[in-house]
Amino acid sequence: MENIKFYVTAEELSEAYGICLSKAYKLIRQLNAELEAKGFITVQGKVPRRYVEERVYGYSPVSSIREEEPSSDKEAV
Repeated sequence: MENIKFYVTAEELSEAYGICLSKAYKLIRQLNAELEAKGFITVQGKVPRRYVEERVYGYSPVSSIREEEPSSDKEAV
């Protein structure tokens, strides 16, 4: 089983984006505020990896990608 981290820390953001640690913490606070406004529970000092990818890179959540894939369960007509 793979060891996948669900949350991203300020240290990881700082290293990944080449920003100082204080800017990474500000970014986490901003993203967590957005999530709280949507009614999600947040963890101080961390932000979900999938949400960072969605907001920074514009990726669609994995669940919506899976919904678009053709299903092999359908019978051919």
